[in-house]
Amino acid sequence: NIVAQNIKRILLIDNNDDVLLTFNLLLQNCGFIVDTFTNPVEALYQFNKNPMNYNIVISDTNLPCVSEFEFIKKIRLMNPEIIVLVSTGEYENFINQGKMMLNDSSFVEIDGIIHKPISQYKLCKIVNETLVQ
Repeated sequence: NIVAQNIKRILLIDNNDDVLLTFNLLLQNCGFIVDTFTNPVEALYQFNKNPMNYNIVISDTNLPCVSEFEFIKKIRLMNPEIIVLVSTGEYENFINQGKMMLNDSSFVEIDGIIHKPISQYKLCKIVNETLVQ
């Protein structure tokens, strides 16, 4: 059982309530404090209140209202040092070597990818390993 190193706070966003609930429970069981959102506008508002309050952001690749690229760009503007993991149920080829490619060949930096579905052990391992890099 992999447990969080110290207590870390995660901002978790996914458009699917079932995935959000599952990830929330898995991450809480690993010792993380998790703030969950289905709406990226609400997530950005909460993050902007105190961008240093979070250690990591986990974002789905399919967000309503705001593209995942814009969401990550805005998060990085508020806190350039924040760790960003992208979760996806698809194996997109636009994610490569720590960058998510846009159609116009521009990119946004990410720190890792979480492929859904995922076990609690593997999810906690990815998050912990990313935090200590």
